[in-house]
Amino acid sequence: MSFMDVLIPGVIGVLLVVAPRVFTKAQGEAYEAARKKLRGIGFLLMGVAAVYLVAKLGQGA
Repeated sequence: MSFMDVLIPGVIGVLLVVAPRVFTKAQGEAYEAARKKLRGIGFLLMGVAAVYLVAKLGQGA
């Protein structure tokens, strides 16, 4: 496992949380529903990246 395995879900997760409009074309009420879902997925991906980072750092010890 490399640090790239940590970086990919981490960057995508941050983008989903900070700028969900990049990933959807929905507008109005549909955008709000999509935004909530995308932010949840973003937080999930950041959690996965954190788990990968802990595993990677633990593996080096």
